[in-house]
Amino acid sequence: MTGFLRTRFLALFAACAGLSLAACSQLTVKLPAIADSDQYRPGQVIWRDLLTRDMAGIKHFYGELFGWQFTPVAGALGDADYQLIEYQGQWIGGVVDTRGFKARDNLSQWINVFSTRDMADSVARVKAAGGTLVGGPRQVGERGELALVQDPQGAHFALLQTRQGDTVARPHQPGYFLWQELWNQDGNGDFYQTLFGATKQQATLNGGSFDYFAVDDKPAFAVLSSPLEGLPSTWVSYLQVEDVGATLARVESLGGRILVPAQNNPAGGQLAVILDPSGAGLVIQTWAHTTADATHTLNASGVTP
Repeated sequence: MTGFLRTRFLALFAACAGLSLAACSQLTVKLPAIADSDQYRPGQVIWRDLLTRDMAGIKHFYGELFGWQFTPVAGALGDADYQLIEYQGQWIGGVVDTRGFKARDNLSQWINVFSTRDMADSVARVKAAGGTLVGGPRQVGERGELALVQDPQGAHFALLQTRQGDTVARPHQPGYFLWQELWNQDGNGDFYQTLFGATKQQATLNGGSFDYFAVDDKPAFAVLSSPLEGLPSTWVSYLQVEDVGATLARVESLGGRILVPAQNNPAGGQLAVILDPSGAGLVIQTWAHTTADATHTLNASGVTP
């Protein structure tokens, strides 16, 4: 795929985010709880939902490529199909079948869901900082109260105030999500500092320095100028793999596409960008760095989660 076509393709699914989120907000939603602790992690990504119009294709793709399993949840989104993603006995996300939205465009993408302990305060901060409330806030069953948001540069994400507690941080092992970054026009994260009270930090690894944002002194995300020219602002999820080359060798045979081939990451390891069969993109990455006490794996920005 040429650079021009690659940019146009990514721009399409990023620009369709608002339509997909607005469509979700019109459904009768009864999502199951995601808590596996009574703890809360405000400002952290605690969940991800994949929007797709090819449920069968993505289940085969992610199941074969990463070993994920899928469990349907009857009545979660009215007549639309919603399934939970399980890996090694832990829930790591969900999948929404968007065919019920009756949209002409491909809406497929991963939506990052951030924790909040005070939805009303978060919504007020969104508006004060120049963001837009796309949908909600509204109760979504046992999961809690959900709001769908667009930041000032157009990136979409969700806020969730859970009813029973947040998910705990998942292991940094192959098959699990590793990190999240916002790719925007100028690498500016001021909106998220206002929204989450995030502070900008810096870590050093492999002789280079890496900026990231922490919430309550815990690494939460990074904000970068987009590495793809012309790409609208979008949140990007990183997934850890054992071997980038071996993973890429199977992507196309399973119906996916290789957007950016394997390349060395200055922070260590290799990474690549792929699209699943419905067009949702994510970064796959190897990661083996450890902290000084060798008990915690560092994340993609070289900081301890």
